[in-house]
Amino acid sequence: SVFSESITLFENFLREYPNSPYAEQVNDILAETFLTTNNYEAALSAINRIAKPGRRVLEAKQMILFQLGAQEFINGNMEQAIRLFDQTIQLGNYDAKARNNAYYWRGESHYRKGNYQAAANDFRQFTQNASAADENYALGWYNLGYALFKQRQYQTAVNAFRQYISAETNKSKSELADAYNRIGDSYYYNRSFAEAERFYAQATQISPSAGDYAAYQKAFVMGLQHNYQGKIEALDELMRRYPNSTYYDDALYEKSRALTMAGRENEAIAVLQKLVTDFPNSLLASQAGVQLGQLYYNTGNHQQSIAAYKNVITRFAGSDDARTALISLETVYNDMNDIQSYINYANTLPGGRKITVSRQDSLTYLAAENIYMKGKRNEAQTALQKYLQTYPNGAYGSDANYHLGMIANENGNKQQALSYFRKVIDANSAKYLDNVLLFAAQEEFANKNYEQALADYTKMANAARNAANRQTGQLGVVRTQSLLNRYREAAQAASALLENSNLSPETATEVRYLRAKAYLQLNETDKAVADLQAIAKDTRSAYGAEAQFILADTYYRWKSYD
Repeated sequence: SVFSESITLFENFLREYPNSPYAEQVNDILAETFLTTNNYEAALSAINRIAKPGRRVLEAKQMILFQLGAQEFINGNMEQAIRLFDQTIQLGNYDAKARNNAYYWRGESHYRKGNYQAAANDFRQFTQNASAADENYALGWYNLGYALFKQRQYQTAVNAFRQYISAETNKSKSELADAYNRIGDSYYYNRSFAEAERFYAQATQISPSAGDYAAYQKAFVMGLQHNYQGKIEALDELMRRYPNSTYYDDALYEKSRALTMAGRENEAIAVLQKLVTDFPNSLLASQAGVQLGQLYYNTGNHQQSIAAYKNVITRFAGSDDARTALISLETVYNDMNDIQSYINYANTLPGGRKITVSRQDSLTYLAAENIYMKGKRNEAQTALQKYLQTYPNGAYGSDANYHLGMIANENGNKQQALSYFRKVIDANSAKYLDNVLLFAAQEEFANKNYEQALADYTKMANAARNAANRQTGQLGVVRTQSLLNRYREAAQAASALLENSNLSPETATEVRYLRAKAYLQLNETDKAVADLQAIAKDTRSAYGAEAQFILADTYYRWKSYD
């Protein structure tokens, strides 16, 4: 190529005439040539062949190393990115901007790997070197705040987030409200509740449309300060302003607690009834049911208390809350002098739970669990299997199956692990559901059992305990629907996932790519082109390069050669 020929000529000149008066000029020309190519690997290889590179060539080398690191970061290869950023920094200070940007992006790489101390060191170095005019200056403080926050260094995190707030020029940026929330969280963890409340209030003012978290935390902090009426009013305001908030069920639960603490138990009962009725699949539904049973008992409504506890036992069998409800149910029947009804009911539960058998059940499982916790896996496996054989419908069946699955997985027997985890999934054990669904979905997907993988990912998307796992489930649905050639369903699932503002750029690109492919199969070419154009802006990723190819092919078929 012309590039290679030019480089070779200049290299030969410098090798043959290292002391020529034109050597510096040739170095400058080489540097410009290296910087104008997009083939950074070839450019770096050429630079490394130069015996005595001049300053301009070393400046170009520093920029090229940084660009190669940035490409690896974009492609998700954090180890490679860190290695290249290391080389950029170690080269010296030939290109100060490239060197300082390497600190920033190495910090990002360390953060994504969970190396928060290393990330904090890099972000701190970046902010010390950067000027306020640097495009990433404000974000450097923001990221430093998060790296410190992750290490529970709350006071220093507050200082970093304050620096970010001061440096951020875009006052409508979503990170600004988030920084106020994290300052509020930091004060909350340090038990400075008044300060926490103040910053949560500021976060809500800055971003009213996304202020439900701050509003919820503000109300929660009021309760910690024994301001129960203020907490109730704040939660009512949250539910009024954010009727579709993911914190709505939490707000109902916390309102019931505040009403209880204020001595307004009948009002608390009504709130808990609404939670249990309107949010039957909430993670708080079982806790709310137990609290409802307790409040009915406290107010002398024994029959309603029994009904509430039985509902928890039936709907959440095997859970900690179901066990609590059963213990509490005994108290209610005992108070009514009707223990025989309790025994009769207990005997109808799975496993024929007589009182004496229940105790044996508990003791047998806890002994096996104790062996497991001590790390004696072989002995634990035998003990847990014996527990399941003795109590096939025991109260701790999900726990035993989960631990057996973990042991099987540690031993490399994934199919056996999957078999145990399936039993946990079938029992709908909320305690372990996220972990076992993720394992099952990934294993079925790897084995190309796409129908079952789809079922697992769908359940994860609907029932996972946290947003990250729900997002993983949604992404799995998009991937499996695509592989099953269900293009309409794949496109719909992708569109739903893309509404999530917290998607990483890499995930968003993949989902948009899969949606574009689905649209092409559905002959909805205009929609596909819109997605492909967005993806094709970054050809450094595999999706971007393929998007450009598909676009070119599409334009050709449209006879559009522009």
